[in-house]
Amino acid sequence: MQSTIDLLPVTPSMEQLARIIGSIAAPAFLLGAVASFISVVFSQINRVIDRSHYIYAIKDDDAARAYLKADLPRLRRRTELLHRALRCSILSAMLTALIIIVAFISAYYSVASNTALRFCL
Repeated sequence: MQSTIDLLPVTPSMEQLARIIGSIAAPAFLLGAVASFISVVFSQINRVIDRSHYIYAIKDDDAARAYLKADLPRLRRRTELLHRALRCSILSAMLTALIIIVAFISAYYSVASNTALRFCL
């Protein structure tokens, strides 16, 4: 019969975990910064949508505010750029999270983290 010590999975030592946590501190802060950037991009997209709704609600016979409709092509371009920024920042967040996950998995399986990160990148 096996003892309970033999049944426990082999976990990384405290030194290994301390080294891994120290090496992923920068990606963790980067992940927080990307999350706040995504929040800013979402708020800008909402502002563009609100502005577009306002402009589309202007009647064609309203001569006093008809000049505002000339702003629509600029708003379309701004929306395209914001969507591109959103896609790139989400990809950045996913890749940063992948680096963090690979670092912990490499510590769990006692693989050198540099080798695991080279495999990931």
